[in-house]
Amino acid sequence: MNTLNERQLQVHGLIATWLLIVTNGLIVFVYLLIMMLSLGAPAFLLMRGLAFPALMVASAIPGLIAGLGLRAHKARARILGIVGVVAEVAGLTGAFLQNNLTLATLIVCAVIGAYIIFVLMQDAVTNYLSAPKRTLETSPRHA
Repeated sequence: MNTLNERQLQVHGLIATWLLIVTNGLIVFVYLLIMMLSLGAPAFLLMRGLAFPALMVASAIPGLIAGLGLRAHKARARILGIVGVVAEVAGLTGAFLQNNLTLATLIVCAVIGAYIIFVLMQDAVTNYLSAPKRTLETSPRHA
């Protein structure tokens, strides 16, 4: 697939990186919060109440690691990002099927996941990830 050139990928790669970090970070935060709030439940409800949030946290961790790896321009983060997005969307589909998530949220997350996979499947990603990180250019200093 060769739709984006290297210049366009500098922008889209950065957007995909931050989408991975933010979406998976939010999933980890929300489900850890749910797990902490459900610790006061009776024992027979505790296992059911903690199993799904723990699974969601576990499915979001690869995407979070991939986002951080893409930010550091690590080549192995490309495959981990694709796997992380698939795990995230599968987990969110499970949440939707358990009536814990709205259809609109699932659709938005699926579109974000499709965008991330589209960006990571580009041929120019290998060059993007092999190039060193670039710092932001500032205006020249006046003497």
